[in-house]
Amino acid sequence: MICLIGVAALLAPCVSRAQLDDPASGSSSKPKLTAPKPEPAAPAKQAPPVAKPTPVAPSAPKVERPKRPATAPLVEPEMVAVQGGSFKMGNADGLKNEKDLHDVTVSSFQISKKEVTQKLWLAVMGNYPSEHEACDDCPVERVSWNDVQTFISKLNEKTKKQYRLPTEAEWEFAARGGGNHTDAKYSGSNTADEVGWTKENGGGTTHPCAQKKPNALGIYDMTGNVWEWCSDFYDGNYYKSSPPMDPKGPANGSYKVFRGGGFDQDATTAGCTYRNASIPDVPMAHVGFRLCR
Repeated sequence: MICLIGVAALLAPCVSRAQLDDPASGSSSKPKLTAPKPEPAAPAKQAPPVAKPTPVAPSAPKVERPKRPATAPLVEPEMVAVQGGSFKMGNADGLKNEKDLHDVTVSSFQISKKEVTQKLWLAVMGNYPSEHEACDDCPVERVSWNDVQTFISKLNEKTKKQYRLPTEAEWEFAARGGGNHTDAKYSGSNTADEVGWTKENGGGTTHPCAQKKPNALGIYDMTGNVWEWCSDFYDGNYYKSSPPMDPKGPANGSYKVFRGGGFDQDATTAGCTYRNASIPDVPMAHVGFRLCR
């Protein structure tokens, strides 16, 4: 028998050598020693799922509008000879600024068959000012009266000719058909749709020149498409004191005349006698011009 020495011995029972060598043979009062249960192993970390690449659909080819040329050859406008003559300018049934009918005589002149196109502007100025773009044969617009003077100066330098804007009297005489003029409301017809593009048929944009019927002189688009600058200053009472021979408008003023109506205006404004005006340094998307000399 072996006994533990010390304070612990007073409390612990003695055990035999055989019990030490064979714990199973020990006293039933001895507590059974239980091996500690192993802690459950932590679950193995799983790698995050690999995202499968999303197939990328082939991108649609980029649609690019064809680039407009940076320059254009200068082709001078075709001109129509207008034999001088006399007519009664104005409209007794019109608005206040056109009511004063008066006799006017104009000398012979030439006027362009078509409005100045975007292509011709490019040839002279080297740019595209128009709001309604991508149409070389459409009338140029969004050009102020002052811009037009720069254009004419450059054109005259290139051609060695004397182009200019028509006077208001020349414009109305040509729009009415010159010496063979009639009392048709529009330039070549009493029906606006036959001879021009206005709000009623214009679709909100300009159109290539010379698509409608010309007037008696073979001039196109003096009704609608775009308004056309004239050389005159504007005065609503000018007809009361206008000289009878080649009137050129007041000597000064704040506004310049334009005539003929436009694609975005009612046909009632596109008559041969209807007068309009604006500040000369303001470009507008419905105002262009035609040439005279």
